[in-house]
Order: sequence, then structure tokens, then C-alpha cells
Amino acid sequence: MPTQFLAAQVVVPNWLDSYDEDVEAYYVSTINRESDILPDDMYSETIIWRWDIRNQKKGEIVYMTSHGRDSVWRHQQLVTGLEMSGMKYIEDINNQE
Repeated sequence: MPTQFLAAQVVVPNWLDSYDEDVEAYYVSTINRESDILPDDMYSETIIWRWDIRNQKKGEIVYMTSHGRDSVWRHQQLVTGLEMSGMKYIEDINNQE
């Protein structure tokens, strides 16, 4: 079964007053991907990259997680956290794991 696209978006924290090329931004992508362990089974994978606004390209991966198939709820939860707290949200998640 092929990979299935679920959601992708660029996120800029809400507290920023201006939107210019040096602003903190992230690219959040969620896909359904085939499981290597269970044949014919899929799971959702969400990856967050730093986003280069100037060049419109993904940078380093800052967070990666997986959940059950079609888990768009996790994508939206991460987007909301980034909008509210930026990189601090990811640091808090990493400290809890």
C-alpha cells in the first residue's frame, strides 16, 4: 500500500508581530505510511522541520512522532502548540519523553 498524504502546513508562532524572512517558522507534515512490522497495516507519521521562509525549503528535523492510522488530531495538536509557544513547545515535549 502506498504512502498517503494527510496534512501539511507552514506554522509561524502567533506572538510574532511581523512576518519577515528571519522569523521562526516550522513545516509540519503528516502522512500515513506502511508498517514494516505488520504487513498491510499503516500508521501516521508526523514530522516537524524548521522552515526557511526566504528559500521556501525545509531545514533540520526538530520533532518526529507516530500514531495510529489517520491521526490528523496529532498533527493539529502540534500545529496549535507551535502557534502558541514555538520551539519551547517541542522542547517541553522532548523533556517529557
